[in-house]
Amino acid sequence: EPQDGIIALFFNPQQRSNETDLENIAISMIAIGSELERGLSLEDVVTGFYLVSLETTRRDFKLISKEKATLAGKPAFRIMYSYDQGDGAIVRQLDYITLYKDTFYVVDYYPVYDDNLPMVEKEIIGSFKID
Repeated sequence: EPQDGIIALFFNPQQRSNETDLENIAISMIAIGSELERGLSLEDVVTGFYLVSLETTRRDFKLISKEKATLAGKPAFRIMYSYDQGDGAIVRQLDYITLYKDTFYVVDYYPVYDDNLPMVEKEIIGSFKID
């Protein structure tokens, strides 16, 4: 049985390790069987758990957008938000979230670089599969 947490982390190979805010994509999974047993929808989980968690753990959290999407061919949400990473620098993060077989999958892109965003969404996030 897989463990909760980050299961894969990818860094931009064109960045040097001494740069701050290394561009990355992380894939995480969280088992949420008890919430699913109560019949919560994906939107209920995203709004009632995920966004609440971000609001309480990210300094100066600001939701930029929340829209329906797909991830691995499954219904998902695409969430863009910004926050203060602790040193006064405001960064943006993009998360795709879906539920599959009692597991919550999150693919996040941090920090968001506008020049790379279309490629990241199409080529990387778009190629994500859940088996």
